[in-house]
Amino acid sequence: MYENPLYRKVKGSRPLLISCAHCQNPICLYRKVGKGNLLRLYTDRIVKSALNLEHNALICPCCGQLLGTKVTLPTGKDGYILVRGSVHKREGGREERIQSPR
Repeated sequence: MYENPLYRKVKGSRPLLISCAHCQNPICLYRKVGKGNLLRLYTDRIVKSALNLEHNALICPCCGQLLGTKVTLPTGKDGYILVRGSVHKREGGREERIQSPR
């Protein structure tokens, strides 16, 4: 389990437990702001992750499916643009639910 050193608390955010859509393996605990769809993951809002966030792609450690690619957005933030339909999100994820890959 990786603690994110870049994580910053964001006012008005809610926790989401992000998991792989193919094998249901938990990937990360993310703090989402706003009501919209989850299109990208900003690295400074990822609380905990089962993956090393220094790689250029989010790849599920269990099934090997590509979940997203790393980009630097025009605003200067680093993040991952997600592949549509590759992740599931669950409201109110707790930190203890994320464990090492199976």
